[in-house]
Amino acid sequence: MDIRRQRRGRSGFTLVELVLATTIAMLLLGALYVAVDMQLRFAQNSRDLVEESTLARAILARIDSDASQVVGLSDPGRFRIAAGADALSDPTATTAAAATTAPATGAATAGTTTGTATSAASTSTTESGTSTNIVLPLGVQGDSETLHLYVSRVPRELYLNNNSDSPLVVSDLRRVSYWLVGGADSPVGLARQEIAIVTSDDALQNLPPGIDSEGSFLIAEEVRSLSFQYFDGTNWQDNWDSTTPGADGVTPIGSPRAVAVTVGVARPGANGNVKVYRHVIAISSANGTTQQAQAQSSSGGGATP
Repeated sequence: MDIRRQRRGRSGFTLVELVLATTIAMLLLGALYVAVDMQLRFAQNSRDLVEESTLARAILARIDSDASQVVGLSDPGRFRIAAGADALSDPTATTAAAATTAPATGAATAGTTTGTATSAASTSTTESGTSTNIVLPLGVQGDSETLHLYVSRVPRELYLNNNSDSPLVVSDLRRVSYWLVGGADSPVGLARQEIAIVTSDDALQNLPPGIDSEGSFLIAEEVRSLSFQYFDGTNWQDNWDSTTPGADGVTPIGSPRAVAVTVGVARPGANGNVKVYRHVIAISSANGTTQQAQAQSSSGGGATP
């Protein structure tokens, strides 16, 4: 009997199967690559966001710490007392008194001397005895782009140089300034300057911006915008000067009730993407709201209280 041997073909994959398997493998690898890439990008964005928010929080916390140490006017009533003494020494009043009696002239002259001495104890005076400029403390000064704070803090220089033979000339009063180097058109970063000797020319006259070596005062190059606003108790103002006379024309307005700081921080590698943060700082040393009595007449035409 003849036995027919059946030939078996070699087992393998056809070309279609190979192409299909390769395509599926490429799709799986591509999906895996996209998933890993998205995970890495999300992780990097999260790290950048944390770094950005941490920087903004540190900047605002530092400004808040300096603003909490602002020195207010001690006994603002002394300016009204000095103004009252100056009113007694008014030349017009002296002339009128001289035309009446000779003793009155002597009293007016004595008032002139007293008024000048009282005013000189707190402010600089003119020849007529009228108060002109407040020397110290100056409180808060600034505009929408610059902030100057006159603060009181323990001088750290005393601890750093306690073994020195020659004592340092330091003070607890400091001027701390914040501004944006380069301005809004070409910002370079946030700068901070602290002047230890507050009575020096640098502290009172050479105010930033536009000072020498501004780059040495940079503390955050990521800052791209900076603005300040000052709350007077009713409205927000773009400028503030604590030495400006108040409603009575004599007492300085002092520090604002609050300062709003708006900072724009560029995220690392974000190609100009800027996140804006706003923080309102309460000034505890601000003067209280002045209560002014207004004349009210009764409906029956009675006397004004």
